Amino acid sequence: ASMAETSETTLDAFVAERPADRVVFDWPLGGCPALLSKVEAPHFASRAITSYGPSLFVSFGAGGGGPHVDSGATHFWQLVHAGAKEYRVAAADDWPRLFADEAAWTKAFFRDPRCSGIVGAVPTSCDDGFGASPVDFFDDAAVAATTARRLWSGVVGPGDAIFVPADAPHQVRNAPAPTVAVSMNYVDATNRARALAAAAPAYHPRWLARLKVRGDALAGSRAPWYARQ
Repeated sequence: ASMAETSETTLDAFVAERPADRVVFDWPLGGCPALLSKVEAPHFASRAITSYGPSLFVSFGAGGGGPHVDSGATHFWQLVHAGAKEYRVAAADDWPRLFADEAAWTKAFFRDPRCSGIVGAVPTSCDDGFGASPVDFFDDAAVAATTARRLWSGVVGPGDAIFVPADAPHQVRNAPAPTVAVSMNYVDATNRARALAAAAPAYHPRWLARLKVRGDALAGSRAPWYARQ
C-alpha cells in the first residue's frame, strides 16, 4: 500500500480542517489517554498475547490504500465509529494468484542483486521493478483475470467490527462521508507460531547478514532483512 507523509499537525487541527485529500492513518492512541479511554474493542481482542495499537483512522473523503498483507503474521480487527469502510479480503493462499502474472509476482518480492546495493554501487540505469503490486481488488475485471479463487466483499458501518486473519490480503476504501475507525493488530494463540516464524529473520543472528565474503558481511546485507533496499 502506498503512502506519503504530509506536514505535521495536531488531531484537533486536522478535524477542524476536514481535508478531503489527507487522512489520519494508523495513529497510535497510547499517547492520548482521553481518546483511548473511549475506545471500544470486540470481545475476542481480550485473547491477545501481544498487540500493536489500538490506533486511529480518520478520513473526510473517499479513497483508500492499495492491496497489501499486514506484516508480522498478525491478525487485526477494525471497529468503525462513524462513516463506513468497504473491504475486499482474500484468502492467504490466494496472495500469489492476485498478481497479473508470474513476472509481476516475482518483481514484488525478489530484487535483481545489482539493483539492491548488495554487490556494489547501484547502476544509475538499474530498475528491476521491485515492489510491484497485485491487481486492484476493486477492479472486478482485473481480479477475474487472475487465478484467485475467492474474494470477500463487505461494508463495515458504524458499530460494526471486522476481523481479518493473519496473512490475509486485503484492500480498503473509505466512504465519502467523514469516517472514524479504530484498529489493532495482535497475536493470540491461533497465530502465535506464524508470528514467531515471521519475526525470526529480524532477530536471529543467522539472518542479520545474508551474504559473506571470507567471513565478512557485504555492506548491502548487514541490515536486517526488512531494512534492506
